[in-house]
Amino acid sequence: MNIKEVYLKDIDINDPFFDSLKEDYQNFSTWFNKKQQENKKVYVTYNNDKLTSFLLLKLEDEKEIYEFNFSPKKRLKISTFKVDETNRGIGTKFIKIINKEIEKNNIEETYFTIYPKYKKLIKFMEKNGFRYYCNKDKELVYLKKKETILLPIKPIYANKILNGKKKYEYRKTKPKKDINKIIIYSTSPIKKIIGEVQVIKIIELPKEELWNITKNSSGINKKDYDKYFEKQEKAVAYELGKVTSYEKDLSDIGICFTPQSYIYLDN
Repeated sequence: MNIKEVYLKDIDINDPFFDSLKEDYQNFSTWFNKKQQENKKVYVTYNNDKLTSFLLLKLEDEKEIYEFNFSPKKRLKISTFKVDETNRGIGTKFIKIINKEIEKNNIEETYFTIYPKYKKLIKFMEKNGFRYYCNKDKELVYLKKKETILLPIKPIYANKILNGKKKYEYRKTKPKKDINKIIIYSTSPIKKIIGEVQVIKIIELPKEELWNITKNSSGINKKDYDKYFEKQEKAVAYELGKVTSYEKDLSDIGICFTPQSYIYLDN
């Protein structure tokens, strides 16, 4: 079943699809009409001309005012996420749309509010990286955020990242969480944190395909690339953005051991 992007003004608020939302939210119709006037777009599916799923997203900036404790930050709000039982698999496609918006707009945090009675949807969203954050009146707030990692990198490659000659950092596996920043730990003989770099996105492709699209800014030769991925069918690359140089010891950020792989850090 195809997902369509349409204007909200072209959708009828009186459609029975919205009955449960009207029951849950006293002012739903007023809110809906306001969004129609703002010329908002939504993602929907139809089955025999019957509305069967609906996704509305909202980009928020640092000036957004919240009823709960959120620090000023760029966020994506999942304003409405509703899928009828007949459309199994649409929820997963909606998640892909959400993730594309996160990458496209470099979003740090994504959230939604939900009543506890919708246990099935909560479980689905938890499987896709959302975690309980707080209560908002009778609703729950769920949040998904990008993480910072400490990554050990050989000095020759770490220095190339700092001077802009290396725009991709290769790894054999993709992290389970979304990443937006790497703290660069330069391994022996330097053994220091030498800066940080923003992560634009993480790419996972067959290794030859990945090499072809990243080789010009790889900071590594093909021989070393092939050796590193010789037992892999797929390869992973962090596409790197803005770099900030500084120097710290591991102990300065509360780490008392030499990392062998990446470590998630508290933001």
